[in-house]
Amino acid sequence: MSDDLKCLLQRGDGHLFFALFPPPAEFPATPDGIAALRKMMENAQQVSMVSNVGRLAPLPATTPFQVEALSFALCPMFSHVLFTAVGTLNDRMTLHVNFDAARLPPEQALPMIADLEAILNRAID
Repeated sequence: MSDDLKCLLQRGDGHLFFALFPPPAEFPATPDGIAALRKMMENAQQVSMVSNVGRLAPLPATTPFQVEALSFALCPMFSHVLFTAVGTLNDRMTLHVNFDAARLPPEQALPMIADLEAILNRAID
């Protein structure tokens, strides 16, 4: 799986990562199916994941209130040690970065988050 994932990333096809997993039909909602899914997730590559909810439509001008802040949470899978949820409203992008401190210590996670911020700031300039 590691070699397949590296090949996907090198080609720019990282979005196809989930195609490497068996189809959901192989994990029925039975004790055996749940155990099989748990085992597969325990053996999965530890990855960083970005989930982009996209651009949220602006509210109509007649709306009697304004949205001042945007916040949302998504549930990362067990293999996601660093998870970023992204959304955009009124041309303002918001990133919520979470990490599993039990598997990715803050002294490793925080520099990665700072690098992400620096990359995005350079892209803006």
